[in-house]
Amino acid sequence: MKHLKYYLIAFGFTWTVWIVSFMIVEWQNYTIPAQEAVFEVVTTDFVQSPLHLLAIVLFSLGVYGPLIAYGVLQKDKSWRVKAIPRAMILFAVVFALALGLIPGFVAAIIANTSFGVTLPLLTLPIYLVYQIVTSGTEEFGWRGYLLPKFLEEDNAVEAGWKSGWVWAIWHFPLVIYLYSALPIAIIIPTLIGFSFNIVGMSIIYAFLYVNSQSLLLAVIFHAMTNTFSLYLLGSTENPVVGFLPAIIVWGSVAYLRSRFGEDLVIQ
Repeated sequence: MKHLKYYLIAFGFTWTVWIVSFMIVEWQNYTIPAQEAVFEVVTTDFVQSPLHLLAIVLFSLGVYGPLIAYGVLQKDKSWRVKAIPRAMILFAVVFALALGLIPGFVAAIIANTSFGVTLPLLTLPIYLVYQIVTSGTEEFGWRGYLLPKFLEEDNAVEAGWKSGWVWAIWHFPLVIYLYSALPIAIIIPTLIGFSFNIVGMSIIYAFLYVNSQSLLLAVIFHAMTNTFSLYLLGSTENPVVGFLPAIIVWGSVAYLRSRFGEDLVIQ
């Protein structure tokens, strides 16, 4: 299997610390903080014991599996900040905002409430930085190492598709844990839906990467999508709203393929 070392390191580290963390919280009936509760961990009595803190730390470290794999396997780590095309910056910002704004507006309409930011706006810059140094570091593995490897043999759509499935499966222990209280008949479709959404996003990343060659843009884009979705959409259990991000993602993929072809290169 190609890229086996990468899979063993990225998956091995992440899955090990996640599973150990989940075992601790289940054993002691603790809670792993949700994304929106990250500020509560440091400002309240959320942490119940040193063992609970250990579980939270292990869970938090899991995100660094792809970064560690990059550090071990990437021979040339002397990447420099390149000039990013303004069109790619604009696309990244507008797309990240749309993923939060459009479903957020629809959720407000369905709930017959006014649209608004779900968390204090002043905390947004802090959370964005938090996302850059946590989830954003995944990009060293996904778009800094794996996507370029696939691009050596495949066009951008194929490379995005393949790396997207790897990216999605890497998340499986987390998704299964989050939905573990639900019947298996719901968990399986959830995994499938989650995976296709991640694969679509991976193709969007491929479009950004082949037209910018910028790992930094991928890191910031990852942080922005996580941040804007949380602050503008928040958490919703409405299935219609839940499908909207996937519709936006795959609608964008369809447009980019029709406009720029399978290589997704802007001429």
